[in-house]
Formats: sequence, structure tokens, C-alpha cells
Amino acid sequence: MTVLESDGVLRNPKDLNARSSLAWAATLAMNGLQDCGRSNAGFPAHWIQHAVGVATDSSHGEGLAVIQPAWLEHVNKKNPGKFAQFAERVFAIPRSPDISDEEYGLAGIQALRSRFKSWGMPSNLRDLGVKTEMLPTIVDSIMDSPETYTFVRAELAQILDSWL
Repeated sequence: MTVLESDGVLRNPKDLNARSSLAWAATLAMNGLQDCGRSNAGFPAHWIQHAVGVATDSSHGEGLAVIQPAWLEHVNKKNPGKFAQFAERVFAIPRSPDISDEEYGLAGIQALRSRFKSWGMPSNLRDLGVKTEMLPTIVDSIMDSPETYTFVRAELAQILDSWL
């Protein structure tokens, strides 16, 4: 949440408090603390972005602005309760009693996507320069990665195609 709260740095890059909060969040983001005591399943959106970044020369941040929300939508189907918590705790989205966890989780993920868009970030793989004919090479690159997350090739190809 610190990153979302520090977006004022985009308007005022000289705000040292916002910059230091953002730098601290970045330091903690990938140092392994979040996986202490759990099996390290990796960071699927990052591994996908690495392959997309190589294919398109897009930055890691640009790629993650597209891939992370899209990956979260995919995972929301498998664990909607976790994403309902995300919608409530991170974005404080009001919830009506007739909305399912999956729908509520999607509302939170859409709020994240909207925030990224408000920062001027791309919103789909085409915005990054991905073309349909590039997908098999991107999938091969992801599948050949030594990273710890295990992808299913057919599922990954279908997911990427839906993000275009």
C-alpha cells in the first residue's frame, strides 16, 4: 500500500518523504521477507514481464502495470476470498451484500488497473508492443526460465492471448 500512497512523488519528485517511502517499499518488495516461512512459489507476473520486456524492450514497471492486474484477475478465479480482502483493505471499496467474492475481488483489481492508468502506464500487451505472432516466442521464453513458478504452457498461452 505504501507505493499507492506515495504516488504524489509523480507530481512532486522533490518530495523527499514520498521518495523515501517509495524507496523503502521497493527495497522490501523483492527481498524475500514476504515469503519467510512459505515455500517460494516465485513471482509469476515478474517472470512473464521479463519475457515480454525482452521481446518489446518495455520497462519492468510498464510491463508489470499490464501484467500484474491481468495475472491477479486470473488468480482471483482460484482464490476469490483473498482478492475480496484486497478490494476491502487496499482500496476500501464499499461492498453490497449481493456481490460475490470474485466480483468484489475484480473490483479491487480494476481499481489497481485504474490507478496505474492514472499514472500514465500502459493497460494491455498491445500497448507494450506485443503482437499476436510474438506470443509463441514469449511463451517459450517463460517456459525456459529457471524461475521457481511452474506454468502450464497451454494455460499461459491462453492467458497471454487474452491480455492483448
